[in-house]
Amino acid sequence: MKNGADVNIKCHDSRSAFDFAIQVYGDDEIDLIKFMYESINHVSNNLGSLTNLHKLCLAKKNVSVSKVAEMLLEKEDVNGTEGLERTPLMIAAKTKKTDLVKVLLQNNADVTLFDVNYKMAIHYCAKNTEQV
Repeated sequence: MKNGADVNIKCHDSRSAFDFAIQVYGDDEIDLIKFMYESINHVSNNLGSLTNLHKLCLAKKNVSVSKVAEMLLEKEDVNGTEGLERTPLMIAAKTKKTDLVKVLLQNNADVTLFDVNYKMAIHYCAKNTEQV
């Protein structure tokens, strides 16, 4: 991506450039996108969309804990919810990203929140690991 490129342009499957980079690439590409962060449209939690923090927790490739910490420091809502009312903590637990779970908890992620299926983050942890 070039500096000044339209990061809101959509792929053939309706993903934005940000969505694509988060799902396909790792830290280096995320650094570039974070550089252009201010020009990225923040999604509205009222629309039930994924926030940038949710997208980092869902990333297919490893995204270092420091990247999530940086996002938290940039005023992302650590307890923001998506369409199924899942928080980033729930998604990190569901995707077995224990390093992200730790960072989210250190940044005051609320462990008492429920999603639309009445599950809390601990339910996703228990389902995915023998250590709770």
